[in-house]
Amino acid sequence: MELVKVGDRYRIMNIPEGVHDKLPLGTYKLKVDPQGGYFYVSPIADFELPKKLYGDFSFSEKALKTFDAVDSNVGVLLHGLKGTGKTVMLKKIAIDSGKPVIVIDSAYTGSAFVSFISSPQFKDCVIVIDEFEKVYNVPNEDMGPVLSLMGGQYDTKFLFVLTANEDHENPYLVNRPGRIRYKVNYGELPEDVIAEVIEDMLVNKDHAEELNSVIMMLPLVTMDVLTCLIQEINIHDDSPKLLVQDFNIENGGSNYTLNIFNSIEGLPLLGTVHDVDTLEVGEYYQVSIFDRTKLYDMMVSSEEALKTHDDIFTIGLSGVKLLEVERSGDEYKAKFSIDFRYTPSAGGPRENSSLTVDAKIKRRRTYGKKTFAGFQ
Repeated sequence: MELVKVGDRYRIMNIPEGVHDKLPLGTYKLKVDPQGGYFYVSPIADFELPKKLYGDFSFSEKALKTFDAVDSNVGVLLHGLKGTGKTVMLKKIAIDSGKPVIVIDSAYTGSAFVSFISSPQFKDCVIVIDEFEKVYNVPNEDMGPVLSLMGGQYDTKFLFVLTANEDHENPYLVNRPGRIRYKVNYGELPEDVIAEVIEDMLVNKDHAEELNSVIMMLPLVTMDVLTCLIQEINIHDDSPKLLVQDFNIENGGSNYTLNIFNSIEGLPLLGTVHDVDTLEVGEYYQVSIFDRTKLYDMMVSSEEALKTHDDIFTIGLSGVKLLEVERSGDEYKAKFSIDFRYTPSAGGPRENSSLTVDAKIKRRRTYGKKTFAGFQ
């Protein structure tokens, strides 16, 4: 059996004309002839990458180094929400490999499929399956051949690169490094990448501060969300807060509750702030206090006139003002000023004072009765 080119098709045949020992360098799609029922690969356009890549793509080098070092299949699963860069990484690995790439976009299975794809002429190829859970949305019993192929039960050497969305993880791929050696999880963009994208793409930098305020309240910031939002701002040159109201992203609004914690002790300090649209420096927030005794003690220790409890007749919370805030990974670092007033036990007018605290903020998002932790 030989790999034979017939027109624009490469087939495994017993015909000596146009024989190839190896699949030529290029990008191909696996297909099956509807009349003859035979499998073949046909050239398609090579993958292309964006002009500039944002973020860390060093994993491509790691995966390819491993593949070159072993004489067996290597599987890579790029797993996460849509729009987080999985497909870009898939393309990067394929391009960096310098090897023939075979795209599978249909749920091929069965002995004819395995016989064709496991032919030695395809050895050392990269096989990519984007959105694996959609392509192989088949009964479990039909998954056997492709899982066996990935698991090395045939004499093959492939680099499998799969993507899957967050809520679709195939149980037959988890904890099976013989099939999937690497699993890379994709979430929201890191802070430095967000800043770089804004710097490169936002035309009117006067919107940058307000855009960052909007971004901070989004449940998830992906490259898709960020670039489309920046494009919207560039087109209309209007307030990001206004533009986001009818934009097709979930911006939280009154669905958010902020839980404010002491940054040093990791215990609740202030409490919760309900129905928050954005975090604005200089704004006051109504806080539901978790532990008034603890807060009371901190106020006393912060004010010379309140060093002894005997000097106090009453003490009350006036407001909580946000002084500073920045996103740090999956939470916020913030500085609050707690304004309060007290009445000395000796009498006289009420006095005003304030307590500045460093805090970290976590938020929870609720939909009806079901609650999702936006930040853990």
